[in-house]
Amino acid sequence: TVFDDIISEGDEELLEKMTNDLNNNHTQKKRKLILIFLKIQMVS
Repeated sequence: TVFDDIISEGDEELLEKMTNDLNNNHTQKKRKLILIFLKIQMVS
């Protein structure tokens, strides 16, 4: 995925946990918005 190219090995576990939490608690739309936000934070 796009995220595989920008996420370091250490961040991968955190992102996976957050994504799992979002799968349980949020809609797909909210999940997408948060992933976009995380991508912006990592790039900047």
